[in-house]
Amino acid sequence: TEYLLVLKKKTSALFALSAWGGIRLAGGDTVLSGDAFQFGNSLGLLFQVSDDMLDFSGQENELNKDAFQDFLLGEITLPMIMLLRSVGSDDNHEIRRIMETRDWLKLPWLIERFMASKAVDQCAELVDVYESRCVTFLEKFEKSPIRDDLARIVGYISHRAG
Repeated sequence: TEYLLVLKKKTSALFALSAWGGIRLAGGDTVLSGDAFQFGNSLGLLFQVSDDMLDFSGQENELNKDAFQDFLLGEITLPMIMLLRSVGSDDNHEIRRIMETRDWLKLPWLIERFMASKAVDQCAELVDVYESRCVTFLEKFEKSPIRDDLARIVGYISHRAG
């Protein structure tokens, strides 16, 4: 989708290039650096989807920033996309109106609709997909304390939104 393309050009590109560059600077071969690039790409997508879910659910303690910033800025994130796809036309129209006007008074209604919809599970499934991809690429690297640390980071990111 367009949303995922934006994430690939934004957050995941930063993570992917950092992982790739680290391997290349350390003298790693192109296959290994390619795996690192794919790991970083998946980690960036995992991070952003998780962050979007946390922002929408208002879990400031996990975000380390004010919640609902995406809503305030009028940004459409994965939770909102999934919510719009999962509701009927009346709710869809109301959600779009709330997003356009950034009506803070309707935010509890919006969150309630999200939590009661299948959008929650759809977002969680995407988190699982990116977590699995991260693990798959990590397993291509030899066991080391650094690989173990990266696996813990993947686990932390994937479970903080759930």
